[in-house]
Amino acid sequence: MPKMQQPQNPIRIGYNHRTYVTATYQS
Repeated sequence: MPKMQQPQNPIRIGYNHRTYVTATYQS
């Protein structure tokens, strides 16, 4: 899935980053 492909808002980026980290730790 494409990530960091389109410019997003700081809040959106933070949420995506948090989700990515959570998914990584859960993996």
